[in-house]
Amino acid sequence: MSKSKRYPYFLGIAYLSCLCFSGCGSGERRYDLSGTVTFKGQPVPEGYITFEPDASQGNRGGPGHAKILDGKYDTSLEADSGILGGPHVIRITGFDKKVSGVSGSEVQLPKSLFTEYTLTQDLPKKNSKIDFEVNIDAKAK
Repeated sequence: MSKSKRYPYFLGIAYLSCLCFSGCGSGERRYDLSGTVTFKGQPVPEGYITFEPDASQGNRGGPGHAKILDGKYDTSLEADSGILGGPHVIRITGFDKKVSGVSGSEVQLPKSLFTEYTLTQDLPKKNSKIDFEVNIDAKAK
C-alpha cells in the first residue's frame, strides 16, 4: 500500500481512538466521586466499584469506576472515569488482600469477601464524597 493510501486509514483509526477515549463523543460533564467502602464495619481491603448510568431510569452514558484500596476509592485517580450524576447502578466487589506463598511456586490469590454487591442510587451532578456499606444481609433476593 502506498503512503498516500495509508494516510486515510491511519487517520480513521486515530479518529475512532479519540472518540473511544473521550467518552465516545458524549460531551457530557463527568464528576469525581470518592469515599469509603466498608463490609461488616471494616474497610474493604481491595476491590472495585463501578457506576453505571441506570438506563431503566433514562440515564445514559459510559460507566465510571475506581479501585478500592484499604477501604478508599476515588474516580479521579482513574483515567477517563468519573460519574455523570443521576440514577446509577453501583456494583462493588471486595477481596481480602491476603496473598500467601504455598509450597513451591504456587501462590494463593486473594479471596472474595462477598458476591458482587449491587445497589441503585441517584448520584449528584457535582464532585462529591459518598461512603458505601456493603450490607449483603439487607439485600432482597
